[in-house]
Amino acid sequence: ARIDAALGPDRGDPETRAQILWRRFHEALYFASFGDREEAIAAADAALAVDPVARELVLLRAALGTGRGPIDVRPFGIMPLD
Repeated sequence: ARIDAALGPDRGDPETRAQILWRRFHEALYFASFGDREEAIAAADAALAVDPVARELVLLRAALGTGRGPIDVRPFGIMPLD
């Protein structure tokens, strides 16, 4: 929320939106991998506010569901983690 407030009218800039989306997506992955689903859901929802049809985000948000504990985030990565 602080970032959004600080950006003001620049929030609509396409590059800015891409950076916000990327950051929120990775925050969601980080929190999900450590089992903090509440924070992961908040980050995923913030990313979905930027791009509500992003396939990886929609799938990640569905995987977070209402369960507990960490989830395997490898299926949502851009590159293999091997």
